[in-house]
Amino acid sequence: MTSPNQPEVPVEVEAKFLGGDVECRAITDLLTTVGCFACEKKAPVYRLHAYFDADGILHDSGCRLRCVVAAGEWCRYDFKAEDKSGRCETLEVAIKHSTPVPLAALIEDILRKLPDCPPRKRLEEIRDSAFLVLAMTGTHLKTIARRENLELEVSWDVLVPLDSGVPISEVEVELLLGERSDFDSVISRMATELCLDHISASKYERALALVGPQS
Repeated sequence: MTSPNQPEVPVEVEAKFLGGDVECRAITDLLTTVGCFACEKKAPVYRLHAYFDADGILHDSGCRLRCVVAAGEWCRYDFKAEDKSGRCETLEVAIKHSTPVPLAALIEDILRKLPDCPPRKRLEEIRDSAFLVLAMTGTHLKTIARRENLELEVSWDVLVPLDSGVPISEVEVELLLGERSDFDSVISRMATELCLDHISASKYERALALVGPQS
């Protein structure tokens, strides 16, 4: 629990599965035919993803600092701390700029939005020493699924590290609107009926595993 003087912990609720186009289509088909969701497919987007760390401090504690670049449009920086409890919750802070900004100043802005917690302490440690660790090109295809008071985002993400060229693919289902209990029920049925494999490792962790953490 945070104190009255601390910011609320922003939490992203999502389930991640191994797979690609086949699994993504199976999920949206199930939501439409069995779950009675109305599904709206969005146009694909292509981005550059850059990850920062120092001596593996963030990586070793399940955190990551990333900049997603939409060339000529914006740069979105986000800090995430993965939840290892199985609750599918990720602490996340995102800040958008029109162009890249000094990394130390950006980290300071994120720190002001975080409560006193272990992930914040890890980010503080690299405030003045963070550097680019990994860059990947990304393709993001998403579908918005709506049913009564429940709204989900189903996305198929493929990131390709510039150094290895080996694609990293996963399918995510994120709760956008509605009750957590309804989300859990849908995810449980989805995983069982489609035999989906849950994963907890981020695409960043999986990419680093191909070459090992850099320092």
